[in-house]
Amino acid sequence: MPGIRKQQHIFHENLIIGMFMVNYDPQNWNLLSDYLQSGTSPEIPALTRAKLLHDAWNIGYSGELDMTTALDLTLFLPHEKNSAVWSPFLNLVDHIHRLISGTSVEPKFVHVLFTQRKLTVVDAVNELNIEDSSLLRAAKFLISD
Repeated sequence: MPGIRKQQHIFHENLIIGMFMVNYDPQNWNLLSDYLQSGTSPEIPALTRAKLLHDAWNIGYSGELDMTTALDLTLFLPHEKNSAVWSPFLNLVDHIHRLISGTSVEPKFVHVLFTQRKLTVVDAVNELNIEDSSLLRAAKFLISD
């Protein structure tokens, strides 16, 4: 695109969450992840931050995006205070955890997500007012280890 530097992220801000997802090229996903981690992410509306997480995880889950890239997008979450942004992450963690619960993959999933990625959610989850049962189940799973 004319006028856009290679180091500048681009995102499509559509405040309507519909049945479509936006898949960016890997460089743009990485730039978005870096921007969200920079601490200036409140400039991106909460629903757009939520949609970015939703899209990255679901596109990654479908195999159309490297799951490492999708996981990297979660690295800003320990500083996120808006429950609407946490919702897609907790929903996907709950879904994946139910699929792998009791398998040999479960400890690896927990290790990769919370040890290697240093995704510490205890403080953030404790500050959120979570009433949705699946989100609460995911949150309890996350803070139980």
